[in-house]
Amino acid sequence: MNVPTLTDSQTYQEIIDKVIELAQDDIIIVEIGVFLGGTTCYIASKLAEKGVRYTYIAIDNFKFTNISHEHN
Repeated sequence: MNVPTLTDSQTYQEIIDKVIELAQDDIIIVEIGVFLGGTTCYIASKLAEKGVRYTYIAIDNFKFTNISHEHN
């Protein structure tokens, strides 16, 4: 399954990758506006690959009225 993510944009990709590069154990990440969770999954998987201990707080109201049937 291909989940849309802000990391599809090169600018966001560079910023997120830099955060991951600098991340140290016990980092706390708060993501506000998760949508389908693509960016959340990307960041969490990269931190896990790096072996960084982290806490990830993802916040969204998940009330999408204009979401396509494919993603609903």
